[in-house]
Amino acid sequence: MLGGVLVGCVFLAEISLRLMVGLGDPPLVSLHEDTEYQLVPNGRYRRFGNLVEVNAHGMRSAPIPHNPIPTQRRVLLVGDSVVYGNHFLDQTETIASRMTPYLEQSDNMGGCTALIMAAAVSSWGPVNQAAFLENTGLL
Repeated sequence: MLGGVLVGCVFLAEISLRLMVGLGDPPLVSLHEDTEYQLVPNGRYRRFGNLVEVNAHGMRSAPIPHNPIPTQRRVLLVGDSVVYGNHFLDQTETIASRMTPYLEQSDNMGGCTALIMAAAVSSWGPVNQAAFLENTGLL
């Protein structure tokens, strides 16, 4: 009887942690020859109730069109966990997401839209960042 209750409690705890906290769906990284590790492209995760979206280039930012749009200004942020935002920030709270409306409201933009790209992963140092830029260019 007690064993069944314990198994039931463990089962409920497991389901709660996976569905409500997001512990069963961590953002994934893969080993990379040059940068050591990068975010796995095209991911969408829920972690601690926050949305984490990774685009096709392995960046936690909006999708990047292959061909630049003439009425769009691009800004590339390169960094570590500060730019990435960790898993404790929702996608809408990252630096890249928060910068977009400020830039688009600026008189200097001339009515153009802004695309803020965040080339960052937690604990990346200058060597990792330089390797990422060397591999992908400035987009």
